[in-house]
Order: sequence, then C-alpha cells, then structure tokens
Amino acid sequence: MTTTAGTAAALSTFVSALNEGDHASALGVFTPGAHIEDPIGAPPITGEAIAAFVHALITAQTRLFPGQLRAPAEADLACLPLIAERDDPEYPGHRLRISQVFYAESGPAGTIDRLRIIWGRSNLTPTSAASPRYTERSAPSLVKNA
Repeated sequence: MTTTAGTAAALSTFVSALNEGDHASALGVFTPGAHIEDPIGAPPITGEAIAAFVHALITAQTRLFPGQLRAPAEADLACLPLIAERDDPEYPGHRLRISQVFYAESGPAGTIDRLRIIWGRSNLTPTSAASPRYTERSAPSLVKNA
C-alpha cells in the first residue's frame, strides 16, 4: 500500500508540472497502465492519449490553484480540490475557471494509476464579463410578466 505522502507527492508534482508547462514531469506521475476520467464518468483516457491530454492542458495555458489535500493515513488515494483556469475551447480568446476535485489512486511506486476529475458544466465560470459564455448565463428570460 502506498502512503498518503506518495499520493500527495504525485498530485503535487502533477499540479506543479502543469503550471510550469512541463510535459515530461506531468506525464512522469502516471503508471504505464494509468487512466484518467475527465470529467468523472467520461470514457477513460489511457495510453498515448494521456500524453495528448497533458499536451492539450498545457497548450490551453491551464493554471491550477490547489486547495487542501485530503487523504486517509497509510492509503493509496487522495482528493485535491482546486480551481483550474484555462483557455475556453468553445470561445477562443476567452478563459474559464473550473471548480474541480482531483481524486487519485496510486500504485506501490507512488505513481498515479487512476485520476478521476470531478466537475460538471455548472462548475464552469467565465473569467470576464466579455465572454459569450457569461452572456449565455446571464441572458434575461424571454417570458414576459403579465
């Protein structure tokens, strides 16, 4: 069984590597057979697709702002709430904030076997009032009061 320190170190390295745009270090936290669900319930990202996933996050200038790590003592799992800020893929030129939780399970070497990223569309917030996404969220109702 991996200790919390191993899982915490893997998550910390992943967050730091993404924030620094370090593709190799971000990939280095995963076991060869790892899989990622982003968001949870989505088809797993595995194998070479993990490298493409990490590359896409770095290309989108993703910045992660981690909260407090939560993990049971002497366990092979940990949860890390965080805020991700990245380029909005639906509206180029705009950015998004996404409130997420990373749920990681690690192998004996302390590398991540499974990363489940928990979020939904209600967790997306545009970073600017100029975003078309903001306009969609705040559009007035078309129903007239009688």
